[in-house]
Amino acid sequence: MYLLLCDRFRDTCIAAEQEGILVGFVLSFVPPAHMDTIFIWQVGVAERFRGQGIGLEMLNHLVAMPSCASVKFLEATVTLTNAPSRALFAAFARQHEAAIVQSERYGRELFPNGNHEAEHLLRIGPIGSRMNIAKGDNVAGI
Repeated sequence: MYLLLCDRFRDTCIAAEQEGILVGFVLSFVPPAHMDTIFIWQVGVAERFRGQGIGLEMLNHLVAMPSCASVKFLEATVTLTNAPSRALFAAFARQHEAAIVQSERYGRELFPNGNHEAEHLLRIGPIGSRMNIAKGDNVAGI
C-alpha cells in the first residue's frame, strides 16, 4: 500500500529529511469524489525525532502545496487510544483555526480476530487560515 500511494499519489506524499536521514513521512491522497479533502493514510516520524514538531511541519507543508490548493478539509482515522496522533491533529486544527468532528468509521468487528480498536474518522476544517509555508530544506515531495 505504501508503494502504491507514493507512486499513484506522489503529489500528496512527502518525506522529511535531516542531514540526509529520513526522519518522517506523510502518505495521503485527495479522494476523487471529495476534491476538497485530503485523506491522511499515515504519518510517521522516526522515534528519535519525535516531539520536535516534525509531524505538524509536514502536515502544514502538505496543505500548502499546489496539489492541495482546493483542499478545505483534512481527514484521518485514529483509534481512541492513539494519543500522539490525536495531539498532532488537534495541534493542526488549532493552527488552522478549524473544528474537529469525530465519528466512528471502522468498528472493531471489521478487523481480523477483533484484535484492533475501532478507527474513528477525524474531519478537520474548514481549514481557516492558509499558512504561507515556504518549502523547507527538510521537507520534500516523495
